[in-house]
Parts: sequence; C-alpha cells; structure tokens
Amino acid sequence: MNSSMSQGKMKETLLDYLSRHPLPETGSDRAERMVKQIIAGEHAIVLNPIREATNNDHTLKKLKKRIRKGDWLRYRRDHDIQPYYHVRDELSRYDGLILKLNRSVVPQQL
Repeated sequence: MNSSMSQGKMKETLLDYLSRHPLPETGSDRAERMVKQIIAGEHAIVLNPIREATNNDHTLKKLKKRIRKGDWLRYRRDHDIQPYYHVRDELSRYDGLILKLNRSVVPQQL
C-alpha cells in the first residue's frame, strides 16, 4: 500500500471499489424471504380495509382516475379534486391504494 496515501483517501478508494464490486451473496436468503412474507401478511391486515374503502370512496375513485389519466388541468375546479390539485405530482396509485409520496391516502370513511 502506498504510504503517502492519506487515511481519508484510502477509505474513499476502498468504498469506491466496494460500490463497484459488491460482496457475493451468502447463498441462503431463506430467512430474509420469511421475514418479508411475515411483514407482507401483517401489512395485508391493515391495507385490505384501506384498499376496500378507497374503492368505495366516491372522491378517491375520481382521484384515481385523474392520476391514471393525468388530466388534472381539465378537472382542477372539481370540488372533489381541488384539495389534491396542489400535490398532484406527489400522488400515485399502487395495488388499489392512492399514495402521496410513500404514504397511503386514507379514505374519509376510516
């Protein structure tokens, strides 16, 4: 190793190398898959009622359509859409839910 290389530069070089050459997998990710299944099951208990309420909510059905079609400007004066118009770029649909960034939009019924 080059003795004139500073400790900070050496750390930077090592991190750069590791970012381009990741360590090999350990071979068994069974435990990781099991944890992910447990978490998914626990989330399903919470998400299913939100998903159902979203599908039954008049306003959120309209909102899902605006997100899908992207025709916000045309409906910006709609009283149901107006509260969401200013955050339209932060809204998305995923698996029957409406998300604002990484958080679920909870229907008024809940």
